[in-house]
Amino acid sequence: MKIPLGPPTSATAFDAIPAELRAIPRWVCWRYQPHEGGRPAKVPKRATSRGNASSTDPTTWSTYQQAVAGILQFGHDGIGFVLSGDDDLVGIDLDDCRDPQTGALTQMAEALVERFPTYVEASVSGIGAHIVLRGQRPAGAGNKRTLTEVGVEIYYTGRFLVMTGNAIRREPVEDCQRQLEGLCRRLWPQPPSDPGTPARPASAVRLDDHKLIEKASAAANGSKFAALWTGDWSGYASQSEADLALVESLVWWSNCDRAQVARLWPRSGLQRAKMDREDYRERTIDSACEYVAARGGGYQGRAPDTETSTQERAAMKDHLAYFRLSPRIWDQPWSEPAKVLAIYILVNRHRITEGLYRLPKAYICQDLGWTLEQMTAPFAELLKAGFIKYDDKASVVLVAKGLSR
Repeated sequence: MKIPLGPPTSATAFDAIPAELRAIPRWVCWRYQPHEGGRPAKVPKRATSRGNASSTDPTTWSTYQQAVAGILQFGHDGIGFVLSGDDDLVGIDLDDCRDPQTGALTQMAEALVERFPTYVEASVSGIGAHIVLRGQRPAGAGNKRTLTEVGVEIYYTGRFLVMTGNAIRREPVEDCQRQLEGLCRRLWPQPPSDPGTPARPASAVRLDDHKLIEKASAAANGSKFAALWTGDWSGYASQSEADLALVESLVWWSNCDRAQVARLWPRSGLQRAKMDREDYRERTIDSACEYVAARGGGYQGRAPDTETSTQERAAMKDHLAYFRLSPRIWDQPWSEPAKVLAIYILVNRHRITEGLYRLPKAYICQDLGWTLEQMTAPFAELLKAGFIKYDDKASVVLVAKGLSR
């Protein structure tokens, strides 16, 4: 499949965008902003000025006509459509899926595009594609995964889609619920259900902002939430790690409502200038949504997982019984805490893949009942021994030879 090369060359090129989207007044402009250590960030801008816009603040949105005019009037780099969660519009972003020289999609991307009979356009970079559809978020679905070297991100709310009008398939926005559910099952396969576990309610319980903070603070782990909410991040390696812990709690209690999370997080005592960066906010919320989705999807009128520690310990005990763990680990010239930590890294409940997964140090401390100081020495011991490698920025642990087993 060949697709048009590059971004639109004039404002009229945006006319390929479906009329139903152009009729909705949820448009912003955007502008490139240099971003340290990566691609330039696309910062949302108001269509009627040079000021910043927000994907969670309706007062900063405009009409399609105003957004197109804003490019010429204020020198913005393009336009974007906000997914607010007020309707069933969904955006799928496919990264690194197109040959920039020929315009051909990769085999996997072409299969995905063919699967969704709806509007599809090329990304502004020329190496990606956007699929816009109607549907509802399936239970247990996350936001971001890689599928055969194609990065797939699915947006439902609290995000804006950079729109180019550079159509791959010029169709109306269609209902693709069945296709969306199939894709999500492939990206986030659900474990077999335990017949002894009561089914969760089909409809998620929604809490207003005040009630959410009240319930989260009153839960069994409420003291930890309350400390983070008031700005106390002692016990965490960095404030960014504390940010992630707080956002994960907000995501859980809001049932993965990105708009509510984006609204509440800056109101916490952890608020700082870094939160003004759209890329940091979205990356943190993405990570939290994936983590919560992997643990069951969020609050459903029941207590959080951290309040059922007895059941969790029993489940972990069962898991240990079936996990092959070499007794040679006890022969290693490590301290006892280092051996305990090594076993924990091999079998803990946060492990998604065999040898490479996200494991913030705060999780280790919480699960093992250690302070950050108690954890530091055995952790450094395992690093020095080459048993693990650790990316502090991404909080990702790599177990030596873990991916080759």
